[in-house]
Amino acid sequence: MAIFTLDWANAGPNADYSMVSGADTLGVSITTDTNAEGQTAEAKATGSPSADGLWVSGLTSAVTTTMTFDSEVSNLSFEVFDLDQSTGAWDDRITIIAKNAAGAEVLVSFSDLDGLHTATGNQLDADGNASTGVETSGADDSVTVNIAGPITELVFVFDNGESADNSGIFGISAMTMSASPANGIVEGTANGELIDLAYTGDPDGDMVTTGDDVIEAYGGDDTIFANEGNDSVSAGDGNDFISGGKGDDTLYGDAGDDTINGDEGNDVIYGGDGADTSEMGTGNDTFWGGAGDDWVNGDYGNDTLHGGTGDDFLRGSYGNDTIYSGGAGEGDDYLWGGYNDDTFIIENNFGNDSISGEDQQEVYGDVLDMSGVTYNLTIDLTNVNPGIGTFTDGTYLADFNGIEHIVLGAGIDTLQLADFGGADRVEGFTAPTDNGDGTFTGHDQLDVSALTNDGGSTPVTTADVVVTDDGSGNALLTFPGGESITLVGVPPSAVDSPAELEAIGIPPAPDGIVSGTAGADTISFGYVDADGDFIDNGDASLPGEFGDDDIVEAGAGNDTINAGFGNDEVDAGAGDDYVEGWVGDDMLSGADGDDTLLGQDGDDTLSGGLGADSLGGGEGNDSLAGDAGADILHGDYGQDTLTGGTGNDTLDGGIGADTMTGGDDQDTFVNVGAGDQIFGGEGGDDYDVIDMTGAGPYSVNYDPLNSENGTIDFLDTGGNVTGSLSFEGIEDIVPCFTPGSLISTATGLVPVEKLSVGTKIITRDNGFQKIRWIGHRTIDRRWMNASPCLQPVLIRKDALGDGNPSADLMVSPNHRILVGDANTIAYLGESEVLVAAKHLVGRPGVSRAAVSQITYIHMMFSQHEIVYSNNSWSESFQPGDHIMSGLDSDQRDEIFTLFPELEGRVDPTLFPIARRVIRKHEARILGKPWT
Repeated sequence: MAIFTLDWANAGPNADYSMVSGADTLGVSITTDTNAEGQTAEAKATGSPSADGLWVSGLTSAVTTTMTFDSEVSNLSFEVFDLDQSTGAWDDRITIIAKNAAGAEVLVSFSDLDGLHTATGNQLDADGNASTGVETSGADDSVTVNIAGPITELVFVFDNGESADNSGIFGISAMTMSASPANGIVEGTANGELIDLAYTGDPDGDMVTTGDDVIEAYGGDDTIFANEGNDSVSAGDGNDFISGGKGDDTLYGDAGDDTINGDEGNDVIYGGDGADTSEMGTGNDTFWGGAGDDWVNGDYGNDTLHGGTGDDFLRGSYGNDTIYSGGAGEGDDYLWGGYNDDTFIIENNFGNDSISGEDQQEVYGDVLDMSGVTYNLTIDLTNVNPGIGTFTDGTYLADFNGIEHIVLGAGIDTLQLADFGGADRVEGFTAPTDNGDGTFTGHDQLDVSALTNDGGSTPVTTADVVVTDDGSGNALLTFPGGESITLVGVPPSAVDSPAELEAIGIPPAPDGIVSGTAGADTISFGYVDADGDFIDNGDASLPGEFGDDDIVEAGAGNDTINAGFGNDEVDAGAGDDYVEGWVGDDMLSGADGDDTLLGQDGDDTLSGGLGADSLGGGEGNDSLAGDAGADILHGDYGQDTLTGGTGNDTLDGGIGADTMTGGDDQDTFVNVGAGDQIFGGEGGDDYDVIDMTGAGPYSVNYDPLNSENGTIDFLDTGGNVTGSLSFEGIEDIVPCFTPGSLISTATGLVPVEKLSVGTKIITRDNGFQKIRWIGHRTIDRRWMNASPCLQPVLIRKDALGDGNPSADLMVSPNHRILVGDANTIAYLGESEVLVAAKHLVGRPGVSRAAVSQITYIHMMFSQHEIVYSNNSWSESFQPGDHIMSGLDSDQRDEIFTLFPELEGRVDPTLFPIARRVIRKHEARILGKPWT
């Protein structure tokens, strides 16, 4: 305990005085009344009397001084100075009353009594005069008073005794006492208790008052009534009940499932951990939830509610309330604004919340403020009621209703709109940034994929949006389907151009070009591109286009395209595309990939581009260009122009007088007819063939100055010319054997496919000769189907005479067979000649062999030789210029390695032909078989 001293000179007879002892303070309230005669007590330390004390003098009736201590005090000790009497002149009397905290009187003890004093209970009377002067401490006239206590109140009644009509001078000295002063905190225990106005369990004597109390309940399940005043209450651990009472209270539930009621006043409530329940009461209150599923009702006033973590129920009720979700308050909360204009503050980690504004007694309306969210949000405003929707950050999905104002977040937010979605209104929408070059960079976006311009299926575009001023300087965007949105803070000029609208997510108006994607598109009737362009929508808008004239840019991917009616332009783009021009004079471009282009009706222009393309002109006078790659071109009907380009192309003019140009490489012309003009071309690996399969009777007239040029006459059954075609740059194909042909070697008959370099072969002119090079060339199914003229010639056993050949022999069409008899001498002046196998077709036992695939085998010696196969003599490989062009580059390189003298100067003088080669008309005069 601390020892305190009351100094009357400093305290005075009427004062609220604080005594200090070290770090402790003890307060006392002192009041002294005045009697009917106007007399009272006086505190002094100087003058007469000079001792420090509370003095009275000449009292004719009682004067009372009351001392009330803030805390219980004990061991009080002081003196009564100069208590004496002079008969008939004065007589002194004092009554001392001490009371404890309960109001009960406590024993007052007197010491140093002598014959001059009489003590009756707590009343002290003077019985004589030891001195005529005013005496103080230690004098015979002074009495020592001790009160063990504890007490909280001390009363002095100064009066005169019975032997005189008035008192003399007497007083109370300075006093000492001990106390454990109250610390101003009403403290509970760890057991849980009821703390209210009657609570006396505080170890320092602190009690709940009607003033501003501080209450620390500590542990246990406490029940706390803070009563009036601006109180601070901490309930501590446990499931506590707190009633703040009147006043602006600060209430802490701490850990546990607490019930905290703010009652009257502007209270601040901290729920702490646990599932807390709070009725905020009247006033502008603030609630801070901790962990746990809290239930909070703001009641009356403009309240602020923070749920904290957990799945909280927060209702503002009456007043303009502010309710928070997110931040440290993640959880799936139910936020209910209640009456009046409420604001919902949404922050990051908001949870799967449900938010209700409750449209009751509003003036401005409820606000959903998401400005504290830094993630990108998607806000769904597609409901017909503009106050209903959802928002998500990709992790959490929250819903809301009864909201009149939406403030967007700090990220890039997307607003989803729909037909009949109502009149929406948002704040915080960031307008697009002007890049200074006519383009704009968007920030916040509008998702209008559910908006149409006809209430059906046609998506809206920038052309469908009407931008106006809402009357307050804000941009109002109105759509055809009954939807509008006001962008508060965004001037109309910031979003009223097509480029600006496109930057905020609205698709551009149709640009007249039907565009595909990078994937495999099917572009036909009903297809709509990202700009709203259709096939055959009567929406041609570009110069020179009318009605159903479409421009299609398919882009990458394996696309399927039907351009429909009109004079269309199609760029199929990269990929293996299938394109139909359909009706009209169309321009079709395959670009990259193995494309199929069909012009169909109209005078069409087709360009295959890169890749192995298939082009069909259809009806009309069409122009087909295969461009690069091994292309197949079908002119079909009309007077068509076909150009193969580079690559090994197949050109089919179809019906009509067509002009066909093979271009570079090895081209094949099929289904030719009268009126056609054929140009084989000379570039690349040039080896061009005209396939006359199915052409009926005809004759070929070669240019005597150039055997690659000439005409073909078509004959009737009487041999009369019915029409002709002309050709230029047409070569032979590579001569060769086929697998299975038996070749005579030094070791016997060996299938040609078993031969290898170095094998000795019987030759007609030079005996046994070693094979210097052997090569293979396979004609696959596609090539064979495209060029039936490459099909082999089958020479049956004995077709050329008895035992010639000794077994069926299959060779390439231009492989030359050795023949000789009296007819060759008579008609040609040669005992033996070489004739191409194809020129023997039509003789008994000689025909084309219908095969889907075949491999031709070439064997080469140091010179052109005649070899023995199936008992029939025929030629070896002879590297003429056009024959070498028909070989693969690897095969040519191999031959040039073996015969370097051939490279760069292949001519007949280096590899002279072994026999004279006769033409087809010469072969005809040799009617009978040879022996």
